[in-house]
Amino acid sequence: MINIFFIVHNHSGCKTYANELIANLSHNRKLNIIMVYLQISTIYEFTIEKKMGYTEVLIPMTIEKSDDYMYFQRAAQLIYIHFQKFTNPICHINTCDHYLFAIAFKKLFSCQLVFTLHYLENFYYYLDINQLTKQDIKITGNESLGKLIKIADHIICVTEFGKRILIKFYKVSNSKITTIYNGKANPKKFISNERRKRLKQNLGYNADEKILLYAGLLEPRKGIDKLLKSFILVQKHTPYVRLILVGPGDFDYYLPISQKCPGRISFTGKLDKNTLELFYQIADIGIIPSQFEQCSYVAIEMMQYGLPLIISDTPGLNELINHQQTGFLCKVKSKNDGILSLDIDEFDLAEKINMLLENPILASRLAKRAQIECFRKFSLENMGNEVLSIYQRLVLTIN
Repeated sequence: MINIFFIVHNHSGCKTYANELIANLSHNRKLNIIMVYLQISTIYEFTIEKKMGYTEVLIPMTIEKSDDYMYFQRAAQLIYIHFQKFTNPICHINTCDHYLFAIAFKKLFSCQLVFTLHYLENFYYYLDINQLTKQDIKITGNESLGKLIKIADHIICVTEFGKRILIKFYKVSNSKITTIYNGKANPKKFISNERRKRLKQNLGYNADEKILLYAGLLEPRKGIDKLLKSFILVQKHTPYVRLILVGPGDFDYYLPISQKCPGRISFTGKLDKNTLELFYQIADIGIIPSQFEQCSYVAIEMMQYGLPLIISDTPGLNELINHQQTGFLCKVKSKNDGILSLDIDEFDLAEKINMLLENPILASRLAKRAQIECFRKFSLENMGNEVLSIYQRLVLTIN
């Protein structure tokens, strides 16, 4: 029996990663999975709960700082008190914010440590696309990331870009890294075109208008300002089109931009999973204009639902599609305004949106190819099997 202590990073795509992976692995009788939630503000005492296929450990927040050494030390000790007799333990970390916990846990359990690299800071994308080194611009990088990489026994990267960064900038051995793309269970059902039109009307939209869909946080790194400006250009060319932005964020920041076309731009706020899936089914084009992002779950979901996709040609994210074969890559440009990041070319984005709107046969062909490729490349079974293989190899090194 392998005992997996999976430390959940309860944020955006990392949360989806945890839910999908554990849903797959929990059926394996050779694994005992303990999902650990740190810094929970809704409980007041250490809690252990039995779930279907796994155990959940909840550790409350304290008044100390979130990165306080004593908090993570004590959290690891509490887990050790209850689970110290477990053999073949593996700790799976999902953010460098939990570096201090990882040190304490690894020391107490003498266990193997797996780290999944979900996130890289914006300057790494800038460096990669411009083929620069950290020395070229004198950036030291994330100190916690560097320390966590050193103590990890194996690292999972969700893109080849992430692997490339670790090898180039952190001198990590290739044998210590495995690229495993995010995987997701396939949708259970799809709807007919007639049902799709009715669903559009039920949600308050015109059955014949074309819908462009963005889903995610409304924040600068997601390229929302460029998306809005691109849509204003598109709307002048194609009046019967609507942009729907799903997700929470700073609405006050983006509303002034949308005032040039307020009747055709909709902000829904955060939606639950089931409602979001309805929007996937009524949309005509999916757009992800991020300045920097890796293996986007939203992109995977859009492809699963058969949406033609336009994503930014930023390292990592651009691995999800083949340009002009399974979607469109939108041009990005470097900006050096003290932040060192990439930005979407709003005119190129508008051009690619218009191309798909004007060529429904092309849009359908791209979407179908992407859907087939998605079911193969980003399947939950692939992700689960590859992660399981890493766990099994690490246990063999212990024994």
